[in-house]
Amino acid sequence: MTLPWLGYGFDSRSPLHITEETMSNRKIADIRNEVVAAQLKQLEEYFGEPVLPMSKYCEAFTIWTTCIINNNKDPKLVEPWGGQGKDYHDKLGHIMMDIRKSNLLARILYDKEEFRTEQCPEHKGHWSGNAMLMGNCPHACDGTGWLRAEKKK
Repeated sequence: MTLPWLGYGFDSRSPLHITEETMSNRKIADIRNEVVAAQLKQLEEYFGEPVLPMSKYCEAFTIWTTCIINNNKDPKLVEPWGGQGKDYHDKLGHIMMDIRKSNLLARILYDKEEFRTEQCPEHKGHWSGNAMLMGNCPHACDGTGWLRAEKKK
């Protein structure tokens, strides 16, 4: 029996006996983790800045947003001078939702697409769900309202 959330494989001899297969899998995972850690270190040295999975950045922004909102809503935490975010804390929830839903950010961050600067002649810089879902824009703006940038070679 295997309990995947614990990462332990058990056999019938004892409910607490870890199988050799599980130990072998752990060694392979440890080696992979060491290789990935070495690669990340090289990338950080190359770029001169941290290299992290996108999920870490998203988590950091969510934590920051939560702190700013809480520091401006909890009477025990509100600074006498107003504190950071006093003028915008009530808008952060909407901003974070827009960030999570952003097609633009997904294209730039995940697809590594260049920023589009030329408006679609038909959609004139405005999103079109029909063009996005049906793929029927004659100018191939993908429903974004903006024409694809030329690929740099």
